[in-house]
Amino acid sequence: MPRWTSVVVFLVLFLSLPAAAQKSGQSATVTLGIVQSAERVTLQSTGGGKGAAVGGTVGAVAGGRRGAIIGGTTGALLSRSGTSEGMQYAVKVGNGSVIVVVSDQTQIQIGDCVSVEQQGDTANIRRQDQMACENSAAAQSPAVQEEFNDAADKCAEAQRNLLDASTKEELELATAVASILCE
Repeated sequence: MPRWTSVVVFLVLFLSLPAAAQKSGQSATVTLGIVQSAERVTLQSTGGGKGAAVGGTVGAVAGGRRGAIIGGTTGALLSRSGTSEGMQYAVKVGNGSVIVVVSDQTQIQIGDCVSVEQQGDTANIRRQDQMACENSAAAQSPAVQEEFNDAADKCAEAQRNLLDASTKEELELATAVASILCE
């Protein structure tokens, strides 16, 4: 295949991907969509101490092309029992696929416009202005994409700081910061 054809194929594929930003060697992917369903779930911690504090905060990305399950991602301490209430949201995105997000954020409603931010093995769901989902041309503008990416980067950094916290005070501060930047 001629070199220019490879470049054209790369550009077409690159431009068709969701917005991405670089931070600490990782790429943040921001995808807009509409919440189609919301179901209460129980979030469980796999360990005590710090594990119990961040159990509902940072999850793993799994799944295939038509549907992905993304672990919950905001800062909230789990109860002493290691469980708390969360939500499982099904988000229909622009290409027709559905992303399923499990989160400790419970304020998002069916019909809300949201962004699903994925960076490495963490994710976040954040409510957006309805115009972002109704006017895809405006949402794809470079200035708007930069805002989405900046917000996703700040949230991802707050999540990393939460995981890196080594004292109770650091954990409480990191949880508060993640809650502010990721909701």
